[in-house]
Amino acid sequence: MLRVFRFVPLGDGIDQLSTEPRSNGKVSTTIELTDFKTAYQKQCPKKPETIGSFIVEHFLEFFIGPRCPNVFLHDEARNAPLDLRQIFEHEMVAKSTPETVRVGEINFSVLHVRLSSTHIKDHVLHFCANHRVVRSEKLGRQVPNLMPRLRDDNDQEFVYAGYVESPYLDSRANSERTAFNITEDDSELLSSETTWTSIRTSILDNCRAFLSPYTEPIRARKAERIQDFVRTQAPMYRPILHLIPDELDAVSPDAPDSEVDLHLYKGFQRVESSLRDEGQRLLSQTNGQEEDIDQYRAKLQEYFEKINQVKAADLARYVCQRKAILEFLKKQLSIADDGKYPKEDRVHNIIFPMGKTSDEAAI
Repeated sequence: MLRVFRFVPLGDGIDQLSTEPRSNGKVSTTIELTDFKTAYQKQCPKKPETIGSFIVEHFLEFFIGPRCPNVFLHDEARNAPLDLRQIFEHEMVAKSTPETVRVGEINFSVLHVRLSSTHIKDHVLHFCANHRVVRSEKLGRQVPNLMPRLRDDNDQEFVYAGYVESPYLDSRANSERTAFNITEDDSELLSSETTWTSIRTSILDNCRAFLSPYTEPIRARKAERIQDFVRTQAPMYRPILHLIPDELDAVSPDAPDSEVDLHLYKGFQRVESSLRDEGQRLLSQTNGQEEDIDQYRAKLQEYFEKINQVKAADLARYVCQRKAILEFLKKQLSIADDGKYPKEDRVHNIIFPMGKTSDEAAI
């Protein structure tokens, strides 16, 4: 049977389908790219070696699997076809690191791959079943200090891809291989079954450990950037830096001052809000059992230490703001270029807006 059709970006994606009986001949599939749009054609790579690398990277899950067929790329400019399995073995295997992660009584194989491709934009972790990707997760928010592109020991840029396999995942994939039939977390369990949360947490910990040699230089640059900003422009944040690790992780080493300040300010607000909630919880505890007294005192001590640190930051913020206001007021009181002092309304509006009441003024 010979089937011919066109892929179109409409409806079910198939147009002009025709069939023709065939009794013999080899089984094969031919795909032709026609009417290649100029805008895409200009960006498309031309060298067969580059195209071959792109194909291997895009179908990496199949090349990693044990049943990958021989794949050849034919080009009129080459005398011999390009063996894509050789590209995989020469370029990818050397940049791959296999590891085993144990979650409870189950082993998971993790293949860490460093991709040098320029067209892959995200660091991604793939969970596979029967050598096919079932579930993928971007790592941008899961691994601290993960820049869009990392650098290896040879100063070559790369993007990370992780592939997780296990007979357990094979047995838990649904029939469509679009999801795993695994309980999400312990709250839904009545037994000691392995949960998706425990699997994901252990695998992510392994990914962070593998990537730490490549993210550590970024962490050091980021810490230097933040310390320099706090030392020279925002000393009020110094007492609380150790209380806002999540906000510090979100700062890019190349972020402008305004972005760094925004992250630090959000962290300051979060700490203030969490301390208010923590204070309410401590005040609501009325348990007077003797064995809990020492623990309660320790919680109070830790709470008041945080309060003191936040108040020190708040006082430093007030001093900095007061200095800025006084400098601004001093400038407004200075003699202008024409030798005259500014009018009274300019100074008056700084202290209290004219024509406003205390209910209308933002003070």
